Amino acid sequence: MMKATGLKHLLRSIRKSGVSFLAVAVIAGVSIAIFQGFQSSAHAILRRADAYFVENRLESLEISCANGITDEDIEAISAWDGVRSAEGGYTDAAQLELDGERVLVQVRSLLESMNDAVIVKGELPTAAGEAAIEELLASEKGISVGDTITLQNDGCLLGTQFTVTGIINLPVYCCSGLEDTRGSGDAGLGSNEYFIAFDKSAFDSDNYSGCYTTAYISLTTDCIMKNHGTLDKFVGDCTMAIWNAPIEQEDYVMNACKAAVDMVEGSKALSQELLEKFGRTVSFGIGVHCGSAVVGNIGAEMRMDFTAIGDTVNTSARLEANAPAGKIYISREVVDRLGSRILTTSLGDGISLKGKSNKFEIFLLDGIAEG
Repeated sequence: MMKATGLKHLLRSIRKSGVSFLAVAVIAGVSIAIFQGFQSSAHAILRRADAYFVENRLESLEISCANGITDEDIEAISAWDGVRSAEGGYTDAAQLELDGERVLVQVRSLLESMNDAVIVKGELPTAAGEAAIEELLASEKGISVGDTITLQNDGCLLGTQFTVTGIINLPVYCCSGLEDTRGSGDAGLGSNEYFIAFDKSAFDSDNYSGCYTTAYISLTTDCIMKNHGTLDKFVGDCTMAIWNAPIEQEDYVMNACKAAVDMVEGSKALSQELLEKFGRTVSFGIGVHCGSAVVGNIGAEMRMDFTAIGDTVNTSARLEANAPAGKIYISREVVDRLGSRILTTSLGDGISLKGKSNKFEIFLLDGIAEG
């Protein structure tokens, strides 16, 4: 009786409100549609960004020294375990003169083995008197290919006037704000607003200002990004990644396993390359587990990180620590979720993991069964 009365009251209220109820319903429907649109477009944006960084060979690490870096330093860094390639380059700050206005910019050399420039118009500079400018700089300051620009600098460049040969973008610059990777200078607001790229022959220095490297962590990072994972952090020589956060995914357990398999396959070619080049190899074990975790901005007021914590994370770390080089250890939970979609070998349930009071059942992931 009470339910019927409540329903009649609800219908009566809807009839009285009329247009107002319809408007609320429409707004709610539109909001849901917008939210679903954001959810679906987020995946596409992440995939596009991942592909962009991989295709243009984004650097793994930049090393700088106040006294400069020599060719001998580059050779020594190249021999470090896990370093795939190393190249010296130049970065500095200069002031771009534009009709009485001076704009602080970062001047940097183009590299041959990484950070490939995306040419929007024109071509890359090949001589000391040529330069390629950032697309943002070209659009905001009205500079075109063929124009001559003047750069006041402290002697880091061989000259002050340069012909613009191209308009470009670089994968190391992902933002257009002042406080980003364009660096800082000693004038104006102290932050470089744009970047201008040159051939290395344009710089006047005996030593490089930085060493740019790609390391084997690029392999793990690329595999994570390719399979829609979120790179959490590097812990020593370990790479930690999570799936299904911050964006929900339909097949995140399979994506994690695919990333692990890709890492193992990729490490074979990388090890051969390092063996031929330096007489050394690189190898690593991988652990995959799934379950509940606390995910979000975790830390203190002075320092916050987006990360995941909990028993699921700890178990994954224990699996990785026990996995031999080139092997992937997965848990029973992973096997139960994927079933016949993956190829596995049981290692038994008598294995002890640090921090676990009971014996733990571990499986070896041999491959992916589905195409």
